Amino acid sequence: MNFLRENSNRAKLIVLFLWLTIVSEVLSIISSYFQFSVIEDFFNDYDIKDTDFEFADNLNNVITIVYFIVFLCSIIFFIQWFRRAYFNLHILLKDLKFDEGWAAGSWFVPFLNLFRPVEIMKELYERTRFILTENNVRFDNKKNVINIWWGFWIVSGVISNFIFRYSLNVSTLESLQNLTIMNMISSVVSIVLGFFAIKVVKDYIYLEEKLHKINFTSKVDRTDKVNHSQRMKVSIAK
Repeated sequence: MNFLRENSNRAKLIVLFLWLTIVSEVLSIISSYFQFSVIEDFFNDYDIKDTDFEFADNLNNVITIVYFIVFLCSIIFFIQWFRRAYFNLHILLKDLKFDEGWAAGSWFVPFLNLFRPVEIMKELYERTRFILTENNVRFDNKKNVINIWWGFWIVSGVISNFIFRYSLNVSTLESLQNLTIMNMISSVVSIVLGFFAIKVVKDYIYLEEKLHKINFTSKVDRTDKVNHSQRMKVSIAK
């Protein structure tokens, strides 16, 4: 039997970048609000200089670039962690619903990416708990927030798509101000999404750590030249 591959470093990395994404979203809200205020002051006939508009625009551009880099890294690290977790589950169970490659590929297939990733995430939770229960490993049955996390992911994607389409037609200060409002709303949704994503990842990290302990015991027993059926506690589902 192959033994589980290490996944803790990837887990720590994705949690770190999810927090960085939340921080980036907070900075984005601050930047958008500043830009909104400058435009609002202009409409109210306050003494607004061109440099104020330029500073607001530059600040927004810098934070947008930082956010894009952090968010892209978060996506990459999440998929790497997600696929490794599903790969490890495939080592222990042979009757999983999907090939382990879909843990990465399903995110990039139109329409399929609306439901396949969350199906895999649910299977990770359910089947890992099954293995732990079968091996009499005690664990806290924490509240499942997968559906909430996925709901916010879908809503965030819809909002982002709408904002992108709207931004292509921004040509006046009024439309720019509307865009900043939408960006702030999007950031709030993304922040909530980030917190739920962190909980989903951490809750599975908790289960996976216990799974690795079972696997480690099995590996030690294997070196003792005991009968295979007596050595292995983890059963391979047929």
